[in-house]
Amino acid sequence: MHIPIAFIILAFIAQLISFAVFKRELSWVALVLIVIGFVGAYLSATVFHGGDPKLSLLDPVARATFEKHEQYAGYTVWISGVAALAKIISHFFLKRKL
Repeated sequence: MHIPIAFIILAFIAQLISFAVFKRELSWVALVLIVIGFVGAYLSATVFHGGDPKLSLLDPVARATFEKHEQYAGYTVWISGVAALAKIISHFFLKRKL
C-alpha cells in the first residue's frame, strides 16, 4: 500500500505552508496528516506487507528490487515516525512566538 506516502507528502507541504502562514489550524492539519501517514506506513510495512514466502521464486533482479523496496519502506517508517514525534512535540509543547 502506497497511500501513506501521499499523506506524508501532504503533511510536508502543509508544514511548509504553515511556516509562512502561522495558523494553528494548519498545524493541526499537518499533525493529523503525518500521524496518519506514519501509522499507515508502519502497518503497510509490518502487517500487510511483511515477509513474502515466495521470494525465493523471484529471479535475482526482481529479488534485489524487492529487497531495496523493503529497505526504503523501513526508512520511510522511521523517518515519518521521527517527523510525527517532532510535530507532536512542536504542536503541544513548544509555543511559537512571532
